[in-house]
Amino acid sequence: QGPSLSLSGCSPPNSDWCGYGAYAMNSVVGFLKSPVGMVSMAVLALAIHFAGYEGPGLQIEDRAFGLGAVTSNEARIWVRSVQCPTFEVAYREVSNNQWKFYQAAKVGPKTDWIRVVTLEDLRPGTLYEYYVRWDKLLSDQRTSDSVVAKRQFSTFPKPGQHVNMHFLTTSCLSSLPLMPLSTMNLTWVFNMVLFLGDSVYSDLTHLSYGHSYRQVATDPHFRALTENTPFVSMYDDHEISNNYDGGNATAAYRTAMKWWHLYFGSRNPDPIEETSLYFEMTLGDISFFVLDTRAHRSRNNAPDGPSKTMLGADQRAALLEWLQDSSHALKMVASPVPWTLEAQAPADGWALFQHERKLVLDAMEAQPVPILLFSGDLHWAGVFQLRPKIYEISASPWHSFPFVVPPGVRMVEDGGEAVFTNGLAMHYARVSLDTGGTKPYVKVDLYAKQYGPAVRVWSKDWRLKSLSRAPGNATAAPKKKRSERERERQR
Repeated sequence: QGPSLSLSGCSPPNSDWCGYGAYAMNSVVGFLKSPVGMVSMAVLALAIHFAGYEGPGLQIEDRAFGLGAVTSNEARIWVRSVQCPTFEVAYREVSNNQWKFYQAAKVGPKTDWIRVVTLEDLRPGTLYEYYVRWDKLLSDQRTSDSVVAKRQFSTFPKPGQHVNMHFLTTSCLSSLPLMPLSTMNLTWVFNMVLFLGDSVYSDLTHLSYGHSYRQVATDPHFRALTENTPFVSMYDDHEISNNYDGGNATAAYRTAMKWWHLYFGSRNPDPIEETSLYFEMTLGDISFFVLDTRAHRSRNNAPDGPSKTMLGADQRAALLEWLQDSSHALKMVASPVPWTLEAQAPADGWALFQHERKLVLDAMEAQPVPILLFSGDLHWAGVFQLRPKIYEISASPWHSFPFVVPPGVRMVEDGGEAVFTNGLAMHYARVSLDTGGTKPYVKVDLYAKQYGPAVRVWSKDWRLKSLSRAPGNATAAPKKKRSERERERQR
């Protein structure tokens, strides 16, 4: 039974209409809070969403902006401007009164009125503020009196310097009827968002690619986060089709990636290879390698073995070379698909690519630098120990329909352990790290949200020293030059 409600001027339920109104409202609230009511609303939301609803509640703004990748000396600003095809970005150090102006940028329909500008020559470890201006661009009108509210970001320390930061990682995002993006309910301040795929579910609805992406990227709650928080990401399958394994040459892939790049990928750092999407990112003395697990993979049902790959020869060689650089205090490898499980959708993760998976994990285990793995896609959360001192953190969905943890979760190799699992909630991980001081550490907090505010459901902090492996436990191959990698790929 729902809580008692009181309507102004109403007496307890009796023959008058006001009392019946209060009684009816109590009944509705009680039903919605019951298991049957919640399931009914979820089914209704699914039906509306998958039918391609484009009505009230999913309005799309003509003007929006947000942060992309921020490093020690650069910041990317993503801008969509339909009504005003010319704009400029102004920025300055918070401690400095002098504004700098990025020259007027133009947008047009070929890019869906989107452009990413890069602010260069920034100072490391510095707090900046910026705004996007759509007014007339005459120099004598460049004042802060008639612009949108100013936003802020901080650059990271120089490569090699200690880092103290918090970042969010998660996956699976959709702007759903009856579930506004406000339900993400983030109460923390983050230095970065690392988003790992399924940014839209265009394969499951009748919405166009353009409408799906505009709906998410211009949502006021998504904008409120990304206008002040650097946002980097990788795509997964639902941007194209479920369990996609068709490579990067199909028409479906090219069309889907055009739209993903406009709204999400263009915010990322430059890829390692000019024609690829995977990238690495160094922030102070930590480094990320974000994998593309779709464009270069073999068919999921192909026999496993040396010739079967999820990464492709070039990406795998680049990852192995990156792993051999021992100059970082912590390395993090992000995969949109789970590393660990043979559960829920084995055709989608590393479970069917175990030969290559073992090769990569062996290379990780051979290096002394602490390594953490991150993944998404599951629509539930888990922490898994893959090898001694190598852990995977998987947190999803961020804002989509959650699943139960499948029964009989099984590790794909002996010696692994499912440390923690949690289902039927929206999830994200808050990763805090400090590589300076006398006891450098990394801490992971998993948060889950059902009906109220998000709550912490699991927490663990590791001293970086405890995640280090003694050098020489395994023999690492020497670094290969780009030409050697090419010869290897051609074999």
